[in-house]
Amino acid sequence: INEEESNTLKRGGFLAPVNRFIECLVEDGAPIPEYIALECTGLRQKDVVRRDRLIIPEGVKVHPRVPEDYLMGTVFGVRGGGAAVLEGEEGEEAN
Repeated sequence: INEEESNTLKRGGFLAPVNRFIECLVEDGAPIPEYIALECTGLRQKDVVRRDRLIIPEGVKVHPRVPEDYLMGTVFGVRGGGAAVLEGEEGEEAN
């Protein structure tokens, strides 16, 4: 969520996941979410993303045995020459 609020992600950066799953408890009657969103506002290159950036839906709680500093991933930017190489490859394919 809010990827446009992160200059790194807007410019083609990405989150390299360390943990793709997190153990949760769902209250009776609450729907089991298909995914849990991540707040991306202000993320910069080399930022470490922890569990506090997760947007936990109503009726869902992170399991107590999951530590507060649980690592979700790290933000990486695009390499300097990556965009130029991709543009050159597209041009060659068009010829």
